[in-house]
Amino acid sequence: MATLRAALESVLALARGPGERWVVALSGGPDSTSLLAALAPLARTRGVALVAVHVDHGLDPGSAGRAVRAQEIAAALDVPFVLCAPRVERRRRESPEAAARRCRYRELEEARVALGATKILTAHHLDDQVETLLLRIGAGTGIAGLAGIPAERGPLLRPLLELRRATLLASLAGFFPPPVEDPTNLERRTPRNRLRHGLLPHLLRADPDLFAALAALPAAARRARGAIDRVLGRRVAIRRLGAGAEVDRREVEAIPAPLRPLALARLLEAAGSVPPPGAARLAPALAALAAGRSFSLDLDGVRLRGEATRLRAAARESPPAAVAYTVSLPGEVELSELGLRMRIRRRPFAPWMVEGRPDRAAFELPAGATSAEVRTRRPGDRLRPIGAPGERKLKELLIDRKVPRAARDRLPLLLVGGRIVWVPGVTVAEENRLRGASEAWVAEIAPVGGRGDTEGEVGNDPGAAGVGATGGETT
Repeated sequence: MATLRAALESVLALARGPGERWVVALSGGPDSTSLLAALAPLARTRGVALVAVHVDHGLDPGSAGRAVRAQEIAAALDVPFVLCAPRVERRRRESPEAAARRCRYRELEEARVALGATKILTAHHLDDQVETLLLRIGAGTGIAGLAGIPAERGPLLRPLLELRRATLLASLAGFFPPPVEDPTNLERRTPRNRLRHGLLPHLLRADPDLFAALAALPAAARRARGAIDRVLGRRVAIRRLGAGAEVDRREVEAIPAPLRPLALARLLEAAGSVPPPGAARLAPALAALAAGRSFSLDLDGVRLRGEATRLRAAARESPPAAVAYTVSLPGEVELSELGLRMRIRRRPFAPWMVEGRPDRAAFELPAGATSAEVRTRRPGDRLRPIGAPGERKLKELLIDRKVPRAARDRLPLLLVGGRIVWVPGVTVAEENRLRGASEAWVAEIAPVGGRGDTEGEVGNDPGAAGVGATGGETT
């Protein structure tokens, strides 16, 4: 069994040279604390700068306290600390835990990019690996799922996957401040916690060798998967199509029936389903394939379709994640989820300010306003459009102004004091309309990386921001 130091020395060998920066995901719990505590002194000797990033999902009353403890742990190790507190938005039929996990990885990647870091390290260990395997087996996974949690995927590294949880806990003897366990890890309502605290201990009491057998399974599955992929690669040609992929149906029908689930799994994986579903969940598609029928099957955000001559897989469209940022006034904010940026500043009055522009607007703000919020719409949003006799629901206003349904959830709304000031391409709020002052606040939106004009505007192209003109006034 590998030692903690050996595992970390091995991962540090991936560093390209002194001055490189890595992000370490720090929950404040024992696992991530042991990773950071053991890695920090070793990284310094290699010239690798670490930044501890904590994601506070705010899903339970103790989350703020764990964020404080994570910051204290980072300070004790003399490691810079970054706190992310995103709003967790659940997709349809998504569990709170899955939504939080998806949000967490998104925040870690955004922090990596913002910090100029090259790697993200998490503290997943061998106990996590075995639990994941049992959960996937229970869900009817295929050979791809049996390959388990990967040690590396792009910039994401999991250097502790060969170490037991007990090894990590032992490394923390005498560490101060002590890590704090997330109480939700003890709740039996989630499948993983029921497995961790109930089924798995029961199985290991009956067969102590089971853990080692399960721990050896991912490597065996990866070897088998590699051999199968080589065979399928010669028999079934997958063609990538944007966000999806397709294969010739006749090629899949020509291979032996036991290989067809694996061919479909490779197709789904090419379209973004990781890990792909096993044969049990693919049964309707396999039956239709054998009978020569057309079919359509939705699988974890990816749709698999069987047509007369093609099998196609593509990610299903879903509403974009909610966006919410605070920006100082004057200031600028990048809305990476929307591919836009917004700049807000004071400008001398100009004739364009009384014209309708989809990508910029001029308005007045309350005296003393120092910050604004930029976010996407939420249920219940209301405002009084310019020139209107009273307030209206934002949803009704967007319908009336014929804003396409797909664009409504991507509009970057500007709010000050909790009230909507500007809906790009649609209207400014009546209370914020210009009233003859020599200067005005101006908000401008443009694509990330877009070129400003010669006067320093963020952008003047009415189509540049992607929100589209709607025919409504903006001033």
